[in-house]
Amino acid sequence: MDKRKRIRVGSKLVEMGCVYRVFKIEKRRENGSSQRIIYYEQYYPKPDSMMIKCSIPEYNFEEANIRQPIPKKEVKTVLNNLSAKEANGDGLDDVKAKEDVKLNDIHITTGVAKTYWYAKKDTEVDFPKKRKDILECAICRMEEEIAVVLKVSPSTARDRITRALQRS
Repeated sequence: MDKRKRIRVGSKLVEMGCVYRVFKIEKRRENGSSQRIIYYEQYYPKPDSMMIKCSIPEYNFEEANIRQPIPKKEVKTVLNNLSAKEANGDGLDDVKAKEDVKLNDIHITTGVAKTYWYAKKDTEVDFPKKRKDILECAICRMEEEIAVVLKVSPSTARDRITRALQRS
């Protein structure tokens, strides 16, 4: 796992575009070594789902693709990359785009969102639903992380993402 800061109670984690808050850390001794078990819950509760609470040993974070949110400076870079002027809507590969969005890497997801935004802008009339869904998924995966880093609501973060894409 990326070791920006040591994880403690109150730390934020990102898994598949959702932000979680650490609410408990338990130390266990296994095979002669001390292991930290991290307990976390949704930071932004979803109205249509119950509050999800999870736990995982800290050493499994990388395998489970869980990481800490990117720093504020990187969020500004992500938003600037979304608004940079460069056309790249040719040769869309929907399967690869879906796999890229699942990687839990906001920089790669930014590229997918930008590529599909350009494609939508170029072919507004016949942009298939499948591709609209990929674009929506990419934006959703960035929304909560940007919101928690900038300390704004997810809807405000979504507005900033959309405005950045519209400037491109």
